[in-house]
Amino acid sequence: MVVNLTGYKGKVKKTAMIECNDPGQRMVQLSLSGTVRSFIEVRPLNSIAFRGRAEKLQPKTVELVGNDVPFHIKHVQSNLDGRVAHEVETVEEGRRYRLKVSNLVKQGDYNGALWVHTDLERKPYVMIRVTGAMEGEISISPKTLLIGRTSSQQPIKSGSVLVIGNSGKPFKITRLTHDEKLMSLSQHPLTDKNGYRIEITPKLENLPKGARQQTVLTVETDLTPDASQEVTIQVLSVQ
Repeated sequence: MVVNLTGYKGKVKKTAMIECNDPGQRMVQLSLSGTVRSFIEVRPLNSIAFRGRAEKLQPKTVELVGNDVPFHIKHVQSNLDGRVAHEVETVEEGRRYRLKVSNLVKQGDYNGALWVHTDLERKPYVMIRVTGAMEGEISISPKTLLIGRTSSQQPIKSGSVLVIGNSGKPFKITRLTHDEKLMSLSQHPLTDKNGYRIEITPKLENLPKGARQQTVLTVETDLTPDASQEVTIQVLSVQ
């Protein structure tokens, strides 16, 4: 019996059913348990997430610690150039290193990784996942919406989108761009937040029954005149 423990860490338990020639018990369950130790451990986790306003985010660090076998970091590879910066600090030569990662994005989302390459033959690299969701001056939620008749037994479904100012500065929606044949819009100031609610009503009379069409709502404000926000909207009309 061969057990592949690639990707496992910590306590592991595996079971298998063994068929034998014992007439009284043809099937026997075999259990294996143990603790998997990585050649290099990433502490506290092998992932980093940046969330919120970019100017309020501090750099984050992870530590790479060797178990028994000494190692050295050769270089760090990234597919997030321009989105994050990174630097390596030696805490204990050959055993412990600190990777510091800083967010560079002012607004938007990203998802990628850093590959820390080592001189250890049995662990040539360690991957650190990095994600980011940066709030700018304006945030919109949700980013995707489904409206229309989603079931023949249900009424027509409308939807709404929140446009929120994150800095506390008052603002106005200067333009809403949408497909006027597929939906109508109305906007209302929020009473408990700095922002607006956009109500979206489908126009199913312009959509054939059984059809599904994707469209985009674009929102522009006077707070970010050079940038717009988009919401992807699915308009559905069941048979």
